[in-house]
Amino acid sequence: MKNIDVRRDNVQNQRGAALITVVMIAALLSIASIAILSGVGNNSRNSTDVLSESKAYYASESGLQATINVLRNDDTVDYKYAAANPTLSAKLPYNYPTSGTSTRAVIGDSPGSYDPNTGAAYSVFVTDPDNSAGPSTYQTSGGFVAVNGGTVSADFKTVYFPNSTDPVRTEISYSDQASTVNDYTSNRQIGTFTRTLVGGGVTIPDGTELKFRIDYFLTSPQPGGVINIFGAITQVDPTNLEVAFQTQNYNLRGSVMELCDGPTGGPNCTDVTFNLQANPSEPLYAYTTSPEPYRLRVVSTGYGPNGATKQLEGIIKKDAFGGLGSGAATTMLGTNATPPGGLPFLFDPGTSNGVEYSGGDCSSPQGCVPSFGLTDPDNLDYVDSHPPAGDPSQMQPPAALLSGSSLPDWQQSPAAMDALVGTLRTAALNSGRYFVNPTGDAANFGVGSNSNPPGDHTEGTGITFCEGSCKIGADGGGILVVTGKLTNVGGFDFKGIIIVTGEEGWERNGGGNGQIIGNIIIAPYNRRTYIPENHSTSFLAPRYYITGGGGSDVIYSDIGSTLDNTLGINNLMQGVAEK
Repeated sequence: MKNIDVRRDNVQNQRGAALITVVMIAALLSIASIAILSGVGNNSRNSTDVLSESKAYYASESGLQATINVLRNDDTVDYKYAAANPTLSAKLPYNYPTSGTSTRAVIGDSPGSYDPNTGAAYSVFVTDPDNSAGPSTYQTSGGFVAVNGGTVSADFKTVYFPNSTDPVRTEISYSDQASTVNDYTSNRQIGTFTRTLVGGGVTIPDGTELKFRIDYFLTSPQPGGVINIFGAITQVDPTNLEVAFQTQNYNLRGSVMELCDGPTGGPNCTDVTFNLQANPSEPLYAYTTSPEPYRLRVVSTGYGPNGATKQLEGIIKKDAFGGLGSGAATTMLGTNATPPGGLPFLFDPGTSNGVEYSGGDCSSPQGCVPSFGLTDPDNLDYVDSHPPAGDPSQMQPPAALLSGSSLPDWQQSPAAMDALVGTLRTAALNSGRYFVNPTGDAANFGVGSNSNPPGDHTEGTGITFCEGSCKIGADGGGILVVTGKLTNVGGFDFKGIIIVTGEEGWERNGGGNGQIIGNIIIAPYNRRTYIPENHSTSFLAPRYYITGGGGSDVIYSDIGSTLDNTLGINNLMQGVAEK
């Protein structure tokens, strides 16, 4: 009988199936391996792309910071220069390509070894978002501020001899210039002086002097700028009723103004004087240049490896004040009405003959401003009738009413003022010059054994922030902010800007021989006890008073140097967005 090995036949019969299974498993493993390798490759490429884009982003940030550094540290670069030279190619370290015109600033490599596929670089483009070099809009408002003859009209724009009702009279008037567009192609009219004879007129006595002030308001591209033009109309003799100005040249936010007698001829116009006796109507013109931008738009492009690019856009503001100082040597914002539970208006400028309040040198190109500026007509009337030591000559130019168009943005409301105060608070914190304690009496600078001065008096720089009330007896400079009551003890010299927002205002105790040069802003909106802050939605009644004698002076001066040289408040980056 023949034996058959069934097991061997079974194994041999399964060899084909096993081979097929192995092949299929191998195929699946190959597919899986390919997928894994592909994923790893894609992930590697993604990681490389992310790294490249990150480097491009950081390079773009470097461009923004480099622009700020140039604006802060290069005295030859102002905002007008930057807007006219948008790439800042002469000021930033553009160095690639190394031949021809360089269009990138390389970061971290030498220009010769820079490879766009592996390295990082940036370029910037600067523009003026407000087109300050384009047409601007202005208007004027003027009137007579002091006369030694005749009768002044209720709007202060006309002086009548002998009065406004006599059928035979002479009228001397100034007419404002309504809102006008200035495209800088010719001199623009800023007002008209007129002599009108009614019923044949009367003779104005020789020696009669009519002092006037004309306010030139720049309403666009940035509202709030004002130039004060002072002068006088004098009856020199029967043939010469002369109109003359204290200075012919003025500056406002980088704009140059020169008075002219016609629509052509600027710059370098002949000094303007008019004779209303010979020509009874004389229009006044001014040659002006465009203002400097007060902010810039900067687009920074960062270049990373493998062709990666990122663009960041930011607005750089000239300073926390928008490039505009106050419209008076001492500005007192607020009402004459006593708020419920609040303190009344107080103005006591001192009784000493040595006290002087000056709006500056009206004959200088910088010009001058009112000695005091107030926003309430009743407060203005009180200040006019209560000059220091009863002598109006110790308060020149005379106090003036500041309207909305003559106030910078940051003085328009308590909310706007507090936004500025918040910026200054942050700058003081970052500079280690922020002082506060729970009692509300923040610091006594230079009082008793404390010799800590509030800023640099010599240079007029630095920032000091008193959260609450403080007493100051040491000389200082820069920016001083007090959110409570400010008290000066003895002689106190200061050069810069003082802002007081507490409802108790500013007390100069024992005047000594202190001299304050710059801008003072009394803007009460923080109610007692000051800490924590207790804000009013409208300005409270302002308070300024001197207790004690001495030669205490407040003299207006340009604050540009203070703003340009105080860290933390100039060339501020306002918001950055990725394009």
